[in-house]
Amino acid sequence: MPLKTIITSLVALAIVTASPLARAADATAMVYWAEWCSACKILDPVLEEAVNTYDKAEMDIVRLDYTNMTYESLLVEAEKAEALGVADKVALNDVKTGYAVIVVDGELKGRVSAGMSVDLMHQVFDAALQID
Repeated sequence: MPLKTIITSLVALAIVTASPLARAADATAMVYWAEWCSACKILDPVLEEAVNTYDKAEMDIVRLDYTNMTYESLLVEAEKAEALGVADKVALNDVKTGYAVIVVDGELKGRVSAGMSVDLMHQVFDAALQID
């Protein structure tokens, strides 16, 4: 295995183990994000507030960063998705940004996007977690 691949894999592993993925959460909002994405800049603060104020279950946010689109950066993001158990579904995304999927037990259970309110996001969380 080439040294560059080994180093990239070790960096990806370090990122995953240092990220919120290492904590046990009931659900994770997996954000398809890029620095150049205007919808991401609208979504970020609202999603942060929605996750931080959601009191019915423990939630985390993990960002899949598609800013650079290099092989190495995409490998790191693929490792994050693999840690959540949804790598096969991320491959289907075709690198669209500006939204988040709600992952529960390795399954995509909901979707939130820019323009949604905190209350509406909470409703999506409830549905994803099957909370009445």
